[in-house]
Amino acid sequence: MRRNAIWMLMVLALAQSLTAVGSWAQFAGATFEERKRAYIDDQGERWSRWFPHSMRQPLWAWLERPNESNRSRISEEIGYLASENCNDALQNWENCWWTGDHPTTIVASRILLQYYYSKKVISDADAQKLKTRLRGVATSPGLWCGVANYQLRYLVTAYLYTTRVENLGQVTYPNPDPEYRCPPPFTHDGRRYEGGKSYDARTLYADYLHFTIDEVLRKGTEEDLAPAEYYAAQVHAFALLYDFSPDPALKNKAKMLLDWLMFNYAVGFSANHLAGGHGRHYRAYECSSQDSFPFSIFYNIAPEAIDHITRKIILTEFYVTSYRHPQMLVDIVEAANSPNSAEGDDYYRIIRGHVPTLGGKNWYSALPQAMRYDYVTKNYNLGGTNFGTGWELNISMQGGPVNGPFKIFINDQTLPGDICSWSTPGNDAFVLGNNGYQHRNALFIDGNGTLYQWLGRSAWDEQSSESGWQFFRKGKVAVAIMIRSSSALEVCTIGVDYSSYDDFKSAIKTRAALAGDHFKTSKGVRIYKGYVDYGPDFTKLPFDRLEVWEGHVGRNDENKIVDWNSNVMTVSRYGKKNVYDFNNWVYNEDGTYVPPDSPPAPPNGFRITQ
Repeated sequence: MRRNAIWMLMVLALAQSLTAVGSWAQFAGATFEERKRAYIDDQGERWSRWFPHSMRQPLWAWLERPNESNRSRISEEIGYLASENCNDALQNWENCWWTGDHPTTIVASRILLQYYYSKKVISDADAQKLKTRLRGVATSPGLWCGVANYQLRYLVTAYLYTTRVENLGQVTYPNPDPEYRCPPPFTHDGRRYEGGKSYDARTLYADYLHFTIDEVLRKGTEEDLAPAEYYAAQVHAFALLYDFSPDPALKNKAKMLLDWLMFNYAVGFSANHLAGGHGRHYRAYECSSQDSFPFSIFYNIAPEAIDHITRKIILTEFYVTSYRHPQMLVDIVEAANSPNSAEGDDYYRIIRGHVPTLGGKNWYSALPQAMRYDYVTKNYNLGGTNFGTGWELNISMQGGPVNGPFKIFINDQTLPGDICSWSTPGNDAFVLGNNGYQHRNALFIDGNGTLYQWLGRSAWDEQSSESGWQFFRKGKVAVAIMIRSSSALEVCTIGVDYSSYDDFKSAIKTRAALAGDHFKTSKGVRIYKGYVDYGPDFTKLPFDRLEVWEGHVGRNDENKIVDWNSNVMTVSRYGKKNVYDFNNWVYNEDGTYVPPDSPPAPPNGFRITQ
């Protein structure tokens, strides 16, 4: 017992030292290829202080350039990955064969498929260790049902094992669980599958994967928009499927789903924070703003933002995938975030959408699905998924090091004193602010509550109480809050909405007004209980799956750049267009859209991944 306690203290001390490092996965470069080259050139030097515990991070750089020095380390790391003993936590720190959100199944699969079968880098003995472990996954009941981060990794691993390594022959499709009714009977490509019957493993796994991907797109998962490892796990699994699926149709689906998953998440990022409202998530991560999404690999984002949000276990494996995020989608994300962005402080995005699986806690009880509304600028974002109960204001900490979050919200519930240790896994959206009705940069809150401020190790540059209002300033961002029987919040960018902090305060005190049933903003907009900013395309809820507008404050140039119509997503910007038809799983990038009933032969400019 005493030995275990000592080991645990050592592990905790190591974890604290690792957390302080910042974003290990970030390497300099304006493009993905430049960042990839910098990662490989580093050859693990960035992590060397913490070997063997951190060897999973530079592993891919060694596999890309094997030599006598690092071959032994590759073999050592494979030994950790294939280990059956996870009790010795210090020795196997984040290298062991853990389940759930730990990525070992995909990591091991990529090593075997990319660095043994595609090009022989690892030894036969090490390959056999991985095969033994992966065969266990391919025959595991975990591939059929479960939380997305677990099941999707197992299903992709099982499919690739049976098609690339060993056909398992006949396997039995399980009877559905009586409570969750999973796995259900299903049909794909004319083939019917029912519980208790046996089928060829390769065909069954492929068809079940087709069926599951369709469900992920239509319904989402309870882990959507989750900064914890869970959402990144979906990206992780489908990147492997894209690289190694022998079925062109599955490879194409993986590519389209990757485009969607990454863009759906990253489009809501700005000011060092993901906009509010998440799927299965943990307050400890929210308080420290840890995020497992691979921002630092796929996007050119300012170093201070990445140090702020990226968890130390971010998967460097993404550096060696052949998947490339479409440039138009990259440009949209980077417009509000990249140090090379040509956009100024007046740039904004509005996101309207819904997340089908994140229901409950919704003020609009007729809707079983969580609505998404975000107002995103370079210096702050306001809003969230499951609006009305999912809002928060996130503010950029401009200048100096970024440590922890900088966010505020109002909630009328009594939250635990140790809120950052309070986890909330499950199917409901993770929410902070409640009872809010939003118009762009302002909120009317139907009720009073407590103003929560999570400021990390930072502080406001200025704050005061004047004429019943609480005023705050952080860098270029100014905030006004009033809490009575009802409450109000308005935020602005100094130099854009108002010329100075004093001008903003004066406008609030002289022109804004809070009544019991509404808030009139400093610009004269009246927000009532039940108010929805429908925009030009909607007259009622629900919103479509994802739609996005962008523009510049004061220029009257707002333009819709993402449209969703019957599962066809069109992304248009600066005369170019990407179209994703998720009904028929075909897409084109920067070309003329061809309707699904067109002849099978694709015309010039239309592309179907092979």
